[in-house]
Amino acid sequence: DPLGITQGELAKAMGVGRKTVNELCGGRRGVTAETAFLLAKVLSTTPEFWLNLQFMNDMWLAQHNEVLAEKLEHARPLVAA
Repeated sequence: DPLGITQGELAKAMGVGRKTVNELCGGRRGVTAETAFLLAKVLSTTPEFWLNLQFMNDMWLAQHNEVLAEKLEHARPLVAA
């Protein structure tokens, strides 16, 4: 919406279904390398931009995941630091 582009327009430009774009926008689908290249092409950015956004999102979610926190509590190093 900030660029005045609808999900349908973005999907058509990328050559993917509107459902794919809707899931990306809604956070129900992650950005893959292929998607990053498509987004970069149609929005004049770089694939790295999109993959870095996905990476930062994944890291934030992991950092705030209670199940992972519990696993980390019980994990033990196998090698000395």
